[in-house]
Amino acid sequence: MFKRMKIVTAIMMILVVFTAMQAISGSLFLSSLITGQHNFTTSNQLSHQQRELADGWQTLVKTRVIINRVAIRILKKTDG
Repeated sequence: MFKRMKIVTAIMMILVVFTAMQAISGSLFLSSLITGQHNFTTSNQLSHQQRELADGWQTLVKTRVIINRVAIRILKKTDG
């Protein structure tokens, strides 16, 4: 089978194989690039939500401290 094949035909077949490999490699790279961008966006959203949650928690703690201070002052005024 290979004895009848001409050099030009063999070179063309090799060229087709390398072109297919390059196309597959490029599509895999593009797919990974899109996935990476999606992961980066998701990470940014989660980071923003985490900051908002921390800010909310800090506000709740400050409010609790203020309520405790007010309650202590009220108790002191009623006692004395």
